[in-house]
Amino acid sequence: MDTVVLTLIGIQFSQIALAVLGILSTASEYSTGVIRASLTPVPRRPPVLWSKAAVFGAVAFTLTLLTAVVTFLAAQHFLSGTDQAASPAIPA
Repeated sequence: MDTVVLTLIGIQFSQIALAVLGILSTASEYSTGVIRASLTPVPRRPPVLWSKAAVFGAVAFTLTLLTAVVTFLAAQHFLSGTDQAASPAIPA
C-alpha cells in the first residue's frame, strides 16, 4: 500500500467540498441580489468573475497545502516505527 495515498486520502473529499464552496460563493451573490452592487463599479462580468476566482483559488490553495502538510506530518507521527512510515525528504 502506498503510504502517501493512505495518509492523504481525505484530500479527495476536501476537493469536493471546495468545489461546492466555490459554487456557493458565486451563486450566493445572485440569490441575495448583491451582484448588482458588485457589477456597478465594473459593468463587465469577466473581470468580476476572474477576481473572485483568483481570491477563492488563492485561499483554497493555501488551506489545502497547509492541511496536506499538517495531515502528512501528523499521520507519520503515528506511523513511525511501522512499515508504512515515510519521510517528506527525497531519498538519495
